Amino acid sequence: MGVGREIAARSETKTGLRSIELRRVPDQWGKSFEFVVNDISVFAKGADVIPFDSFPNRVTPQIHRNILQSARDAHMNMVREWGGGYYESDDFYDICDELGIMVWQEFMFGGDMIPGDVAFQENVRQEASDLVRQQRGGNRMVALGRPSGIQSIHLARYARPCLAGLRDYVRRHSQEHGLAIC
Repeated sequence: MGVGREIAARSETKTGLRSIELRRVPDQWGKSFEFVVNDISVFAKGADVIPFDSFPNRVTPQIHRNILQSARDAHMNMVREWGGGYYESDDFYDICDELGIMVWQEFMFGGDMIPGDVAFQENVRQEASDLVRQQRGGNRMVALGRPSGIQSIHLARYARPCLAGLRDYVRRHSQEHGLAIC
């Protein structure tokens, strides 16, 4: 906005438009597992991301950029944010956006036993709400899921009710942000 020849106010924002779907349809092997971005099937090629340092404050945007640019140079288009570490800073996700790298974000359960009580479920719902809200205005995250290390017997007995409620909650609140739930 200008007044005469001088700029009185200026605003810049980044935005992206995309739709994402995790397509699971019956096939000859069981069910497919396919990401569809903007109605185009995408082969996801990537790697796991573990904490860059035990002390998050020592990780700089330049460290994120170097690693993510290396992933992009290797033709990767997705990284899995491991659920045994910590949530990365916004600059990590912003750089992923900029480089066109999708993020499969796990909840930070760390493969531990998940309590099935109502208080824990509410805590996880709040965590999911924060993650979904973080997506506003960006393409950074494409999938939310549980860490793969949760043991099957524990999952069946205790964690499944918590995770089912979480899946339903995130599904209801994430469609406007283009997240697939895994």
